[in-house]
Amino acid sequence: AMSARVREVFQRFDSDGGGYLDRDELARVFRTLNSDFTFKDIDVLCKDLDRGGDGKVSHKEFLHWLKKGNDLTQAVTHAILRETGEARDERIKKAFQTYDATGDGSLNIEELRKALKVLGTFSEDEVKKICADLDKSKDGEVSYAEFAAWIKAGHGPKEAMKAKAILAPADNDGLEAVFYNFCGVGHSDMDGKGFKKLCQDCSLMDKKLDTTTVDLIFADNRVKPRGTN
Repeated sequence: AMSARVREVFQRFDSDGGGYLDRDELARVFRTLNSDFTFKDIDVLCKDLDRGGDGKVSHKEFLHWLKKGNDLTQAVTHAILRETGEARDERIKKAFQTYDATGDGSLNIEELRKALKVLGTFSEDEVKKICADLDKSKDGEVSYAEFAAWIKAGHGPKEAMKAKAILAPADNDGLEAVFYNFCGVGHSDMDGKGFKKLCQDCSLMDKKLDTTTVDLIFADNRVKPRGTN
């Protein structure tokens, strides 16, 4: 049912676990669900959803909004159906099987620790924090159910959020994983240098992209909201 799909979206993007999506979380939902949405589309969507103007949207409000049936809500509905439920579970299962070296349905935390190091994207400190966050029982083993619940949770240490995006990308295009790979070892935020390298290595912009242009992009609060570091 759509209600369960929307709840899955909330679980994934409600970073503080408060039961509501704020404006920034909503924008992230729309950017992730449909990369074709422009800044203008996302602004329109957020304003249309937050009719009360309190800056937050509940599960009930989101579900009611989807029933409006206009072009934008239909696009969001199709994206939710595509990126949640069985499709999402299948991607998580494939990721789990990749790291389940013995195929016994359980991840050995030491094997996962080694795999994280081999990826070359995590520092020793990040690996420790990720393993501690995943293996909460401290028994050195992680079942598929535990792994899936961990991946789906939209909150946790920034190191864990980075690991979730890289180990089991949340969407088909894997953009979150790409982002974190360019943040660099030991970092979960992208600086200007990393952004410039991403743009040039992925041919997103002209090779002549300079530091001044990068600074102007970072100054745009649609890209980097005011008040964030």
